[in-house]
Amino acid sequence: MKPNLIVMKFGGSSVADGLAMKQVLAVAAKDSSVKKIIVLSASKGITDKIIETCNLAVSKYDAAVRLIEEVRSHHISIAKDALSSANALDRAVTHINSIIDDFIRYIKGINLLSELTPKMIDHCLAFGEKLSTLIFHNLLIEKSIKSELAQAEQFIKTNSNFGKASPDFDKIKELINNPYGLLDKFGKCDIIVTQGFIGSDSDGNITTLGRGGSDYSAAILGFACSADEIQIWTDVSGVQSADPKQIDKARTINKMSINEIRELSFFGAKVLHPDTIKPAVEAGITVKVLNTFSPHEQGTLIDSSPELTPQIHSISVKKNILSIKFTFKTNHNSSRQAAEILSTLSNNKYATLASSFTESSMIVFVEVDDNAKVIMLKSLFRDCIISYGDMCCIVGNNLTAAEQNSIAHKILHSIQDIPIKFFLLGSNDESIFIFADAEYSDRLIRNIHSLIE
Repeated sequence: MKPNLIVMKFGGSSVADGLAMKQVLAVAAKDSSVKKIIVLSASKGITDKIIETCNLAVSKYDAAVRLIEEVRSHHISIAKDALSSANALDRAVTHINSIIDDFIRYIKGINLLSELTPKMIDHCLAFGEKLSTLIFHNLLIEKSIKSELAQAEQFIKTNSNFGKASPDFDKIKELINNPYGLLDKFGKCDIIVTQGFIGSDSDGNITTLGRGGSDYSAAILGFACSADEIQIWTDVSGVQSADPKQIDKARTINKMSINEIRELSFFGAKVLHPDTIKPAVEAGITVKVLNTFSPHEQGTLIDSSPELTPQIHSISVKKNILSIKFTFKTNHNSSRQAAEILSTLSNNKYATLASSFTESSMIVFVEVDDNAKVIMLKSLFRDCIISYGDMCCIVGNNLTAAEQNSIAHKILHSIQDIPIKFFLLGSNDESIFIFADAEYSDRLIRNIHSLIE
């Protein structure tokens, strides 16, 4: 059945320059019979530059302004490459200058106060998305496509947790669906353009949604609008079966469950952050991950429930992992000792990847990012045995099915000549974990990837 409303989110690489914006236009304008909400991120690299500008502004105003001028020049250059007519370009440049001038005035305030708060950073970060959506909207106008530019802070309402605000779904649905709300704009246009990542609190202060914020914006909008489909457009053709830099035969996975995405994301794979699309997936809205620069490719469909057929989909690896083995004290409750160990690790900011324990012992796998954390770990647990290695995460459908020649059996057979230290399955149906010395990591990935059909 053909969708009536699609939410399309385009990331920073999709609006990085004028040529990329034209490609977004080609994708967005392909089917004029379908209403679309276009959610744009800031141009690639701009968010980082804005954060750097904010930090400089506290004590180095002139240096901050120089960075802002780079942002101005960058967006004027995008506009020149994207827009063909002099009128469209003049209109876009006028608006770009207005936004940048507001940015400079705000930076001046930060400098005068010699203070930078999360609230101030959020206000500044919004300028990135304001600029990208402004240019793209002018491109639509130039091509005579009926469109409206909607400011996200007017309908994406959140709490005041600046930097990682939580959406007020009830208020958002009210503002979007009321007689003069966002959807009412479709009476005069076919495409609504808006910003990802940003919203506002009950006092009207700009907020941001944190990691994967633009994806989250798309999911929130799709949920609130009861969209038929949400499309996440990036610079890769969906979720890959492995890191293409490690496996040259990595391929796109046609369909995955949200729990598989969750495992891959946790293990560092560059995929969607699962929490950002959760509202849409749980509402039964189709979510697809597609490639802006290769729109003919199928991409990946993300579903709320897994297939039943046991099958490996993807492999991800985390490096610099510690396995920590504990021997429990006799005449003490082993469950209580295990809980105390995990609590101590959590309280000291160690990311626990996996764990397993018996009546007499426990093994925990943690991620460490510097030697100081290792030293502190040894001081926290003086009698533990620590070893180093890489953790391989295998995700797929129904991996724990106990059928003859099961997935686990096939994996073990494929790596029988590789000395592994730990093999964990059964904690869920979507993942299997293997821990081995770092020198065997590449062989593990290649051998297991060969099982992907």
